[in-house]
Amino acid sequence: MDHPGPPQFVAVGDTVQLAPRDPDPDMTYQWSILDLPEESNQRISSDEPVIDFVPDTAGRYRIGLATSDEEYSLTIRAFPSEYAPSNDQGGASGRSGVSARPGASGGRSGAQPHRSGSGSVGAAPQGTAGRPRLQLSGTVEETELVVHADTDIPGEAESNSDDITVEFILDDRDNVDSTDISQSSQTLRIPISAVGEKVRVHAVALSDTYSVPDTIAFSGETISESMDQ
Repeated sequence: MDHPGPPQFVAVGDTVQLAPRDPDPDMTYQWSILDLPEESNQRISSDEPVIDFVPDTAGRYRIGLATSDEEYSLTIRAFPSEYAPSNDQGGASGRSGVSARPGASGGRSGAQPHRSGSGSVGAAPQGTAGRPRLQLSGTVEETELVVHADTDIPGEAESNSDDITVEFILDDRDNVDSTDISQSSQTLRIPISAVGEKVRVHAVALSDTYSVPDTIAFSGETISESMDQ
Protein backbone atom coordinates (compact mmCIF):
# COMPACT_ATOMS: atom_id res chain seq x y z
CA MET A 1 0.00 0.00 0.00
CA ASP A 2 1.23 3.49 -0.92
CA HIS A 3 -0.90 5.36 1.60
CA PRO A 4 1.12 8.23 3.12
CA GLY A 5 0.28 7.35 6.73
CA PRO A 6 -1.54 8.46 9.86
CA PRO A 7 -2.89 11.98 10.43
CA GLN A 8 -0.30 14.61 11.28
CA PHE A 9 -0.49 17.25 14.04
CA VAL A 10 1.77 20.25 13.44
CA ALA A 11 2.03 24.01 13.92
CA VAL A 12 1.68 26.60 11.17
CA GLY A 13 5.06 27.02 9.49
CA ASP A 14 6.27 23.49 10.32
CA THR A 15 7.47 21.35 7.43
CA VAL A 16 5.83 17.98 6.91
CA GLN A 17 7.49 15.54 4.54
CA LEU A 18 4.89 13.54 2.61
CA ALA A 19 5.72 10.25 0.97
CA PRO A 20 4.18 6.91 0.02
CA ARG A 21 5.10 4.12 2.41
CA ASP A 22 7.42 2.55 -0.15
CA PRO A 23 7.99 4.76 -3.23
CA ASP A 24 8.24 2.75 -6.45
CA PRO A 25 10.24 4.26 -9.34
CA ASP A 26 7.92 2.51 -11.80
CA MET A 27 4.78 4.13 -10.33
CA THR A 28 3.35 7.54 -11.13
CA TYR A 29 2.38 9.90 -8.28
CA GLN A 30 0.30 13.06 -8.18
CA TRP A 31 -0.15 15.15 -5.02
CA SER A 32 -2.88 17.74 -4.52
CA ILE A 33 -4.86 19.51 -1.78
CA LEU A 34 -8.44 18.26 -1.51
CA ASP A 35 -9.59 20.39 1.44
CA LEU A 36 -8.00 23.34 3.23
CA PRO A 37 -8.89 26.15 5.66
CA GLU A 38 -10.74 29.12 4.20
CA GLU A 39 -7.85 31.52 4.75
CA SER A 40 -5.15 29.27 3.31
CA ASN A 41 -3.39 30.08 0.06
CA GLN A 42 -1.52 26.79 -0.12
CA ARG A 43 -1.43 24.78 -3.34
CA ILE A 44 0.15 21.48 -4.27
CA SER A 45 0.58 20.05 -7.75
CA SER A 46 3.54 17.71 -7.85
CA ASP A 47 4.34 14.38 -9.46
CA GLU A 48 7.34 13.76 -7.23
CA PRO A 49 6.97 10.77 -4.86
CA VAL A 50 8.29 12.73 -1.85
CA ILE A 51 7.32 16.35 -1.19
CA ASP A 52 7.43 18.91 1.62
CA PHE A 53 4.25 20.60 2.80
CA VAL A 54 4.12 23.72 5.01
CA PRO A 55 0.68 24.78 6.32
CA ASP A 56 0.21 28.55 6.10
CA THR A 57 -2.81 28.92 8.39
CA ALA A 58 -4.45 27.00 11.20
CA GLY A 59 -7.06 24.36 10.41
CA ARG A 60 -7.44 20.97 8.76
CA TYR A 61 -5.92 20.08 5.42
CA ARG A 62 -6.73 16.95 3.43
CA ILE A 63 -3.92 16.01 1.08
CA GLY A 64 -4.59 13.77 -1.89
CA LEU A 65 -2.17 11.27 -3.40
CA ALA A 66 -3.09 9.57 -6.68
CA THR A 67 -0.87 6.70 -7.81
CA SER A 68 -0.97 4.43 -10.85
CA ASP A 69 -3.11 1.99 -8.86
CA GLU A 70 -4.97 3.86 -6.10
CA GLU A 71 -6.07 7.18 -4.65
CA TYR A 72 -5.48 8.15 -1.01
CA SER A 73 -5.97 11.04 1.36
CA LEU A 74 -4.15 12.23 4.47
CA THR A 75 -5.37 14.68 7.12
CA ILE A 76 -3.00 17.28 8.52
CA ARG A 77 -4.14 19.36 11.50
CA ALA A 78 -2.21 22.61 11.80
CA PHE A 79 -2.42 24.66 14.99
CA PRO A 80 -1.46 28.34 15.30
CA SER A 81 2.31 28.79 15.52
CA GLU A 82 1.90 30.08 19.10
CA TYR A 83 0.87 26.55 20.11
CA ALA A 84 4.12 24.97 18.91
CA PRO A 85 5.78 23.13 21.83
CA SER A 86 8.98 24.75 23.04
CA ASN A 87 12.17 22.72 23.15
CA ASP A 88 12.22 22.65 26.95
CA GLN A 89 8.75 21.09 27.29
CA GLY A 90 9.87 17.63 26.30
CA GLY A 91 8.20 14.99 24.16
CA ALA A 92 7.88 14.75 20.42
CA SER A 93 6.90 17.84 18.51
CA GLY A 94 3.59 16.49 17.27
CA ARG A 95 5.10 14.79 14.21
CA SER A 96 6.19 18.01 12.55
CA GLY A 97 8.97 17.43 10.06
CA VAL A 98 8.40 13.68 10.17
CA SER A 99 7.74 11.72 7.02
CA ALA A 100 4.04 10.89 6.71
CA ARG A 101 3.39 7.22 6.26
CA PRO A 102 0.35 5.99 4.56
CA GLY A 103 -4.74 8.19 3.75
CA ALA A 104 -7.64 7.50 0.92
CA SER A 105 -8.99 9.73 -1.85
CA GLY A 106 -7.80 11.16 -5.04
CA GLY A 107 -5.44 13.88 -6.03
CA ARG A 108 -6.47 15.80 -9.12
CA SER A 109 -3.96 17.97 -10.88
CA GLY A 110 -5.15 21.54 -10.90
CA ALA A 111 -8.41 20.76 -9.07
CA GLN A 112 -9.73 23.40 -6.67
CA PRO A 113 -9.72 22.07 -3.10
CA HIS A 114 -12.75 22.37 -0.86
CA ARG A 115 -12.32 25.05 1.79
CA SER A 116 -13.18 24.12 5.35
CA GLY A 117 -13.33 26.21 8.50
CA SER A 118 -10.10 27.09 10.24
CA GLY A 119 -10.80 24.87 13.23
CA SER A 120 -11.84 25.43 16.80
CA VAL A 121 -8.51 26.80 17.99
CA GLY A 122 -7.74 30.44 17.31
CA ALA A 123 -5.19 32.65 18.99
CA ALA A 124 -3.12 30.83 21.58
CA PRO A 125 -3.94 31.45 25.23
CA GLN A 126 -1.21 32.92 27.38
CA GLY A 127 0.05 30.88 30.30
CA THR A 128 2.99 29.13 31.88
CA ALA A 129 1.70 25.56 32.21
CA GLY A 130 3.73 22.66 30.86
CA ARG A 131 2.91 20.65 27.77
CA PRO A 132 -0.35 18.72 28.29
CA ARG A 133 -0.37 14.93 28.40
CA LEU A 134 -2.93 12.65 26.83
CA GLN A 135 -3.76 8.96 27.05
CA LEU A 136 -6.61 7.33 25.15
CA SER A 137 -8.66 4.40 26.40
CA GLY A 138 -11.53 2.59 24.75
CA THR A 139 -14.55 0.44 25.45
CA VAL A 140 -17.24 -1.32 23.43
CA GLU A 141 -20.68 -0.26 24.68
CA GLU A 142 -23.55 -2.09 22.99
CA THR A 143 -23.68 -0.53 19.50
CA GLU A 144 -20.85 1.99 19.94
CA LEU A 145 -17.09 2.16 20.18
CA VAL A 146 -16.22 4.71 22.86
CA VAL A 147 -12.89 6.52 23.10
CA HIS A 148 -12.08 8.50 26.24
CA ALA A 149 -9.16 10.89 26.65
CA ASP A 150 -7.44 11.17 30.02
CA THR A 151 -5.51 14.44 30.21
CA ASP A 152 -3.41 16.42 32.63
CA ILE A 153 -0.88 19.24 32.65
CA PRO A 154 2.54 18.69 34.29
CA GLY A 155 3.27 21.13 37.06
CA GLU A 156 -0.37 21.60 38.03
CA ALA A 157 -1.55 19.85 41.18
CA GLU A 158 -5.07 19.53 39.79
CA SER A 159 -5.67 19.83 36.07
CA ASN A 160 -9.08 21.21 35.18
CA SER A 161 -10.46 19.37 32.16
CA ASP A 162 -12.21 22.59 31.14
CA ASP A 163 -8.78 24.09 30.49
CA ILE A 164 -7.85 21.27 28.09
CA THR A 165 -9.39 20.70 24.67
CA VAL A 166 -9.10 17.32 22.96
CA GLU A 167 -9.09 17.05 19.19
CA PHE A 168 -9.83 13.63 17.67
CA ILE A 169 -9.06 12.65 14.08
CA LEU A 170 -10.00 9.34 12.46
CA ASP A 171 -7.33 7.61 10.43
CA ASP A 172 -7.86 8.19 6.70
CA ARG A 173 -6.70 4.66 5.94
CA ASP A 174 -9.77 3.10 7.57
CA ASN A 175 -12.49 4.76 5.44
CA VAL A 176 -14.93 5.12 8.34
CA ASP A 177 -18.27 6.80 7.76
CA SER A 178 -18.13 9.82 10.08
CA THR A 179 -21.80 10.84 9.66
CA ASP A 180 -23.03 9.54 13.02
CA ILE A 181 -19.86 10.02 15.07
CA SER A 182 -20.35 12.25 18.11
CA GLN A 183 -17.99 14.00 20.51
CA SER A 184 -18.69 15.47 23.92
CA SER A 185 -15.89 17.01 25.95
CA GLN A 186 -13.17 14.33 26.05
CA THR A 187 -15.18 11.41 24.67
CA LEU A 188 -15.70 10.21 21.09
CA ARG A 189 -18.46 7.75 20.13
CA ILE A 190 -18.40 5.74 16.91
CA PRO A 191 -21.30 3.50 15.80
CA ILE A 192 -20.04 -0.04 15.24
CA SER A 193 -22.11 -0.09 12.05
CA ALA A 194 -19.89 2.67 10.61
CA VAL A 195 -16.70 0.65 11.03
CA GLY A 196 -15.27 -1.98 8.70
CA GLU A 197 -12.41 -4.23 9.77
CA LYS A 198 -10.59 -1.59 11.78
CA VAL A 199 -10.73 2.00 12.97
CA ARG A 200 -7.80 3.99 14.37
CA VAL A 201 -8.44 7.16 16.37
CA HIS A 202 -5.71 9.76 16.84
CA ALA A 203 -5.90 12.67 19.27
CA VAL A 204 -4.00 15.52 20.87
CA ALA A 205 -4.74 17.58 23.99
CA LEU A 206 -4.56 21.38 23.77
CA SER A 207 -3.89 23.96 26.46
CA ASP A 208 -1.10 26.52 26.05
CA THR A 209 0.42 24.10 23.55
CA TYR A 210 -0.50 20.73 22.09
CA SER A 211 0.43 17.31 23.42
CA VAL A 212 2.25 14.40 21.88
CA PRO A 213 -0.42 12.54 19.87
CA ASP A 214 -1.86 9.26 21.12
CA THR A 215 -3.60 6.53 19.11
CA ILE A 216 -6.08 3.79 19.88
CA ALA A 217 -7.38 1.13 17.50
CA PHE A 218 -10.49 -1.04 17.42
CA SER A 219 -10.26 -4.21 15.37
CA GLY A 220 -13.49 -6.15 15.43
CA GLU A 221 -14.37 -6.02 19.11
CA THR A 222 -10.80 -5.85 20.36
CA ILE A 223 -9.01 -2.70 21.44
CA SER A 224 -5.31 -1.98 21.01
CA GLU A 225 -4.05 1.08 22.86
CA SER A 226 -1.15 3.09 21.40
CA MET A 227 -0.75 0.43 18.72
CA ASP A 228 2.02 0.32 16.16
CA GLN A 229 0.81 2.48 13.28
